[in-house]
Amino acid sequence: MYFMQESFIFHPEKIEQNQVIDMGIPSQELTFKMDEIKLHGVLCKVPNSRGLIFFLHGNKGNVLYQRKAAKFYTSLGYDFFTFDYRGFGKSNGECINEEQFFNDVKHVYKEMAKLYPEKTINVIGYSLGTGPAAMLASQLNPSRLLLIAPYYSLKDMTIRRYYIIPTFLLKYPFETNVYLQGVKIPTLIVHGDQDAVLPYEGGEKLAELLNNSGRFVRLAGQGHDDLEENAEFRKAVSLFLN
Repeated sequence: MYFMQESFIFHPEKIEQNQVIDMGIPSQELTFKMDEIKLHGVLCKVPNSRGLIFFLHGNKGNVLYQRKAAKFYTSLGYDFFTFDYRGFGKSNGECINEEQFFNDVKHVYKEMAKLYPEKTINVIGYSLGTGPAAMLASQLNPSRLLLIAPYYSLKDMTIRRYYIIPTFLLKYPFETNVYLQGVKIPTLIVHGDQDAVLPYEGGEKLAELLNNSGRFVRLAGQGHDDLEENAEFRKAVSLFLN
């Protein structure tokens, strides 16, 4: 189980290196060097941008799965950026532990912060991406933090689903709860109460850790996917980012 953790957590889909990424809206592909590997990202820009959405996606697929998100956030007047973790999409290499994963996320964020002032960067994490998003917001200086369908921690998820596995063996504890306590910027947590992938109760527990500038929104009847199609989600996020 220790050596198979990546296969439980990550479900990547590769993209051929010569394939042109089509997000359905104007975009450009970016490459980031990290150690001996390259991480691949995509940036969608809008006229008179209000800032940047730095979007950390979930545990499956690749950047092409973020087309709905890209369309939604650019419709709000923001440039939209997302990238693929090691082994996803056009990114090569493979994930081996939390430290490496978080270092990749911080490296890419800092590269994007050379293009956008941090006061204009909004960090958004969806599903698996909520842990590293909370980490970024606690250690660096973005403008806002949005957590969509989060987990309390992967340690908590392991206890819930694989109670026979000792948690000290986890290579990816992803303790969103710990990092969230160090977040000082405005924060919004949005979670569907019918989420069958990451329990709604995890979002509720995280809400108890929010500071005075934090808010939690329950989406009645909403599952884990396609949140951009939910009117209450669009309303809550639009107000938060305005």
